[in-house]
Amino acid sequence: MNWIGMKRERGKAFNLNRIPDLCARRGHESGDVLSKMKTITKSFLCLWLFIFPVILVGSMISFPVPVSAEDVESEPSVSITPGYGPVGTEVVVKIKNFTPKTGVTICAGDKNVLVDKLITDSIGGGTISFTVRPRQAGWYQIWANDGVIEEWAVFTIEPRIEISDTSGYVGDELTMTGDGFPPLRKVTAYFDGKTVGGNTSDENGTLADIIFNVPPSCRGKHTIRMEGGKDCNGETNFTTRQKFSMSPQTGIVGSEVEIAGSGFKGAAYIIVYFDDVDLTGIPTDEFGSFSASFNIPKAGNGIHKVKADDGENRYYENFTVGANLSCRPMEVYIGQKITTEGTGFCAGIPVNISIDKSPIDVATATNQGVFTFVCTVPKLRHGDHVIAANDGTNIKEVNFAVESNPPAAPELTYPPSAARLSQNARFAWNQVDDLSGVAYMLEIASDAEFSKIIFSDTDIISNEYTLTKDQENLIAISKRPYYWRVRAVDGASNVGQWSKVSLFMWGPTVSTIMKHMPMWAVYVLVGFLLLLICCFFFFLGRRINSSYRDEYYESDYSNDSELYSDSI
Repeated sequence: MNWIGMKRERGKAFNLNRIPDLCARRGHESGDVLSKMKTITKSFLCLWLFIFPVILVGSMISFPVPVSAEDVESEPSVSITPGYGPVGTEVVVKIKNFTPKTGVTICAGDKNVLVDKLITDSIGGGTISFTVRPRQAGWYQIWANDGVIEEWAVFTIEPRIEISDTSGYVGDELTMTGDGFPPLRKVTAYFDGKTVGGNTSDENGTLADIIFNVPPSCRGKHTIRMEGGKDCNGETNFTTRQKFSMSPQTGIVGSEVEIAGSGFKGAAYIIVYFDDVDLTGIPTDEFGSFSASFNIPKAGNGIHKVKADDGENRYYENFTVGANLSCRPMEVYIGQKITTEGTGFCAGIPVNISIDKSPIDVATATNQGVFTFVCTVPKLRHGDHVIAANDGTNIKEVNFAVESNPPAAPELTYPPSAARLSQNARFAWNQVDDLSGVAYMLEIASDAEFSKIIFSDTDIISNEYTLTKDQENLIAISKRPYYWRVRAVDGASNVGQWSKVSLFMWGPTVSTIMKHMPMWAVYVLVGFLLLLICCFFFFLGRRINSSYRDEYYESDYSNDSELYSDSI
């Protein structure tokens, strides 16, 4: 918009001395006018009563005198483009018909506030530009002065506000500034009519930073307005965009994820998708915000898309699924079945399974990166152990524990205490039960404190033990006793308590000899014994018979003696 100096226009309106010249240019000389007026006197007198009031009013009102375009073009002038705007606007100043080849000062707001200088060309023209400095709203004069000619134009300063971002998300921090406001005026900032902050303008009408966070709002444009009083208001637009956040953004299959969104359609229904799999539906409030939680479904290792869609607006975030390994039960005994499950592994890739770095078997992950492997717990020491799964990209481990409960102490059943043993001596005790299975340890010593152990044996599977020839040779034939004890050790190397100590004597007896004799020797010995018994009874019978006979002969002799004596 071009503005011609108001002062010059007013001057032209009252420059009566130039009327004859102007009329001359139109072929109306003053003499001709008077002569013609004589010829039309009568008509003039008739119109006088009508024209007189008009002339009377015209003498009170300023009417611009028509001038030709050539006359206007020859006059000094100042024009500006644009004619209005906020502080910071770049204004182009163009001057015409000033003194040729002369320096011209350009001032703004006041004749003493210099903004630039220029030198006119050969026809008195020139162009410069400058930026409007901070100043309160209102009319703003732009002066041009070459020392002889002085002209001015008007620039209207309008209030202006600026925000650090014109679009963003709920919760974003915005910084708002403004200028062109009345000086030292309290200015309040509004977001869709809701107060979000305020500050006081300085003496130039400039407003310092107003910092606020974007309040809950639906998707679309919203009005940010600054009000500093009547006719001193500025506004701009801010576009709220939809968004949601997840916590955490990485995890394993089955983990819970919190999701919160804003900037969606108000009072709508959000569908949350995981790789286009519908997980859950969530209603939004009137400002397009929502919050909920969901669990990660079965999925392969890597990045997956989570989408929230209200039918008109949608937003995506990435979620990284990591590999995970679990097993059940977490505490096992030897020989028990243990199930290992992996999730988040590479789809369709073989997975090597190992226990304590010893390979066990190979499983294959499904298209969803899942596998299940069942195996029998091998013989391991009690305590913690590690199952590992390796698909070449992911290596995951999980700990499990082998039970640590020792088996009970055995009770000795044979031989009885203080018994005498010899060849093929047998020892026995009661069976001890343990989930991990048991083996037994036997010790024989020459003292009750077992400080002088003759021999010991481990990994005895049965609950009885027979001495070998070599072991028997270690036991000397002696009248002193020997001591023995037993304890159980389970498959997890849990060692139980020793049994009570029992003693035995070593050396052959009739029973032990008979027990270890061959059958034919037994039969011979039995026959011999029977023969001895028969002979014994035979000789015993003969002895008895001989004794009876001797008594009979002795009795007869006695009787005969008495008869002989009587006869004498």
